[in-house]
Amino acid sequence: MAEEFEDIYYYVAATVGAAYVHTVFLCVPDEFARTKQDAQDFASCHGWIEQAERDSSILIVPLAPEGWAKQPTSHLMSLFKKYATAFFAPSGVAIPGRGLPGQLWLWEPMVYVAGYGEGATYAADVLVAEPGFAAATVLVGGRASSLEAADRETSCWVVPQHSDAYHKVNREVPVAAWLVGEDDDGGALRGYLAQVDQATAHSTVTYQGREIEVAENPTEPAWHIWSTPDLALDDPAIARIAVQEFFSRVYRWKGGPDGTLKVHTSKAEFLGGAFYKHGTIHEGGLDYPYAVHLPAGLGRGDVRGLPLVLSIHGRGEGIWSYAEKNGWEALADETRAFVTVSPDSLYEIWVGKRDMHALELLVKQVLADFELDPERVYVTGFSNGGMMTYQASTTMPQLFAAASPWNSPAGNAGLPGFAEYFVNPDFASLGCEMPLWAFYGDRDTKIPYDEGAFLSDGFFACNGTSREQRLELDPVAAFPEARGYRESERMLSWAWRNAQGSTRIGLTLVRDVPHGSIWDEARAAWEFMSRFRRPAGSKRVVEL
Repeated sequence: MAEEFEDIYYYVAATVGAAYVHTVFLCVPDEFARTKQDAQDFASCHGWIEQAERDSSILIVPLAPEGWAKQPTSHLMSLFKKYATAFFAPSGVAIPGRGLPGQLWLWEPMVYVAGYGEGATYAADVLVAEPGFAAATVLVGGRASSLEAADRETSCWVVPQHSDAYHKVNREVPVAAWLVGEDDDGGALRGYLAQVDQATAHSTVTYQGREIEVAENPTEPAWHIWSTPDLALDDPAIARIAVQEFFSRVYRWKGGPDGTLKVHTSKAEFLGGAFYKHGTIHEGGLDYPYAVHLPAGLGRGDVRGLPLVLSIHGRGEGIWSYAEKNGWEALADETRAFVTVSPDSLYEIWVGKRDMHALELLVKQVLADFELDPERVYVTGFSNGGMMTYQASTTMPQLFAAASPWNSPAGNAGLPGFAEYFVNPDFASLGCEMPLWAFYGDRDTKIPYDEGAFLSDGFFACNGTSREQRLELDPVAAFPEARGYRESERMLSWAWRNAQGSTRIGLTLVRDVPHGSIWDEARAAWEFMSRFRRPAGSKRVVEL
């Protein structure tokens, strides 16, 4: 299939399928960037094809017949946009409902760049001029030709139409980079990157027998610079370490115009490490794997009686990539106040009628296994998982004490084969309260917030309030820094209270966020939901 594209060589792992995957751009030296065969030979002998297959990722090797010096720094971004929907899964199975059968979708949060020789010089120039493009960059034997672009306005490629409140130059956008080989420029790039990341913590790590110097921001470990000045430039361990240890542990989530750089548990660690307890629910002839996260430092005996947060992934997000993304695990570790469970669905898509009972069985199973509090079960989810949050909380309301859907439609238009409804049309007749706080990005073009479709009058009535009782909240006062919020000024929020003055419905629009989120949303959702418990069999919730 590589013959279809004249300007790249590419490799799609055989196991790529229904979940989002890493996309790796490999910029090879000038002499290997002239033809597809040369590019393939370089990628093969340096271990990148092997690692793409091992990682279930997509490798793109751009061609530069006239040399990398002729390419603009926007070239990789142009290629990403050009080929975002051009590849197909070898198995024919890909994310359902997103284009043609088997069609793959490249995903902005998991884009990575590696460069060698002149390709590394080009990749370094991209790192300086387009710092928000990649989640992480590896530079092998090359450094930026100039740092001049550092003081330009960023391209804001994640949210081009951002608000007037957002202003950053390139040197203000955090990056993750690994510099391999001697510094040709006396360490100028390394020093510049350390300033960008405010990397003041220094350590040494060893991966596969190779020592790597690490400089990182003490409070944001994803903002880090690796240096290995004495590693041979043709060492195949570079590709192995880059893919297995570097790329796998960081992503640039869509939390703002330049993305939000965050650390991430690798897929191997997720599946085989001690971070999660794994299980499977069998229902309707299908398997639903799930992962339980206990707060850091706590074992099974320590979590007895804690509440449970059911966190549901979006379409195309396997639980390994969804885990940690929205900040729930980090908040659990910080507060030690709750346990999370994240289930997986068939082909990474949730269908209400098919999957509803499996979620009910899952919740009951985890409650029993860990002896958690059945009166304090909360449900949240992102995008397609947000749809399931609406559906589950209004179809099985007595299972949950509160809900928090993120970036999901709330109206009842329905999507055939996907969601017959969002808010259960029979919910009002059930006579159950369901406290709910919804979150949206104000730059979300996939699921834009629709005020007219936001919940039904019956839903407001069930919660003892009405549309007219809306109260606008002051962001800084409602979400103060003293309670751990870091970006509260971006959270434009409204609340609806019942006759007793208790907030039962909330809505937050997060400024300059597309189809993504910021970690403050988890904190706000938890503070809201954790106020409620539902006594067994009760249609009413009790405010704690």
